[in-house]
Amino acid sequence: MIRQKSLVLSLCSALWLAAGLQSSSQAFRPLSQSASETNGPPPKLAVHLSQVSDDTFAGEHVQVKVEIWNEGSGDVFVCKDFDKPGWPYCSLTFRVEDASGHTGKQTAGVADFYHRIRQSLLQALMRDWLPLRPNHSYGAIITLSADAYDLLREPGLYRISSKYTSHAPLSSYQGTVQFEPSELVSLHVESWEGQTESNTIEVQVFPRKR
Repeated sequence: MIRQKSLVLSLCSALWLAAGLQSSSQAFRPLSQSASETNGPPPKLAVHLSQVSDDTFAGEHVQVKVEIWNEGSGDVFVCKDFDKPGWPYCSLTFRVEDASGHTGKQTAGVADFYHRIRQSLLQALMRDWLPLRPNHSYGAIITLSADAYDLLREPGLYRISSKYTSHAPLSSYQGTVQFEPSELVSLHVESWEGQTESNTIEVQVFPRKR
């Protein structure tokens, strides 16, 4: 799976995070609290897929645009490297199936890396997470190779879907993040943890040109 980021963490977002950690104002939902503990609506994320190119031939890569949308009412942290194979904080897995529902070989990553050094809350958030505002999206262009998804080696009509999984930011670091309780309530950003399924797109793979 090859990736090409279509959005990156902006300087404004970095400055916003730094300013938030120095502020004493109350957050809508601190990172350490759940929706039930704050009596607020839970954050809502949606994953949308679309095909980048209509002309795909057998054995070639398929490029898919992935967008993670914040459909909730408050800012929410989204994992920046969701498309990195084996990333322990979040993941994006794909499913490719033919007209009969057969999936063939599917490649999946295994989490084998964590930031084990002691670090500040600001360092962890700026490196690994993006504060996403309501009605905004963060995404990437993902390339699915025929080596990883062997159905794409043959002509046919295929259905592609994905699943985004994310851990809560602070639960991802195995105790390596140093912070004061007051820092958690200074961020106007919600913590989202769970899984969400994308829409399904249909991709036509044509016979290879001779």
